[in-house]
Amino acid sequence: VETGFEVYLCDMTNGEPTPMGTVKKRMQERKKATGILGVKDRFLIGLKNRFVFDSTESRKKVAELIRKVKPDIIFVPQENDAHPDHIATTKIIEAARFYSKFTKTKWKGQPHYPKRIIYYIASHLRTVFKPDFLVDISPYMEKKLELVKAYKSQFIENEKNTRAPEYLRNIAAYYGRMIGVEYAEGFIMKEIPGFSNLKNFL
Repeated sequence: VETGFEVYLCDMTNGEPTPMGTVKKRMQERKKATGILGVKDRFLIGLKNRFVFDSTESRKKVAELIRKVKPDIIFVPQENDAHPDHIATTKIIEAARFYSKFTKTKWKGQPHYPKRIIYYIASHLRTVFKPDFLVDISPYMEKKLELVKAYKSQFIENEKNTRAPEYLRNIAAYYGRMIGVEYAEGFIMKEIPGFSNLKNFL
């Protein structure tokens, strides 16, 4: 956002059913987090938590959103995860990226094909991921933790997750060490990235 990009968020579910919080409380937390991020808009696809499946209908919903927003880059969860919803979400969005360019349909919006999909690292598996590239997030680390804590029902009131902010800081410090900065975020790509120049290469 601070570098001039228009950023949009898309939630696949409202988290229901989930053991912590209520739909109303999570929506309040969602609103607070959205304000902290300063994004352009945020959308809810409306699939059911724990039962997110790659289907034609799911693909259509996401494809219509892509045709509406017309993003150049889409960020999705990397696939190596224990959570079936996360795996299915990535499959849906990869397919929807292709579907969004269809011409002979009655779908909402005009055809659009995002240039890139970038995979962010979030996983329930106890493993160390090797990113394809790292981004210096040192100036934003405290805001990132503030954002996580905005989801109070998940990371403050849920005792098993109270150390999540500490873990996130440690992971960011580990990746930061690799590129000589305090904190970094790792990303994965399936398609080869290209550079117009190396001026900003750390």
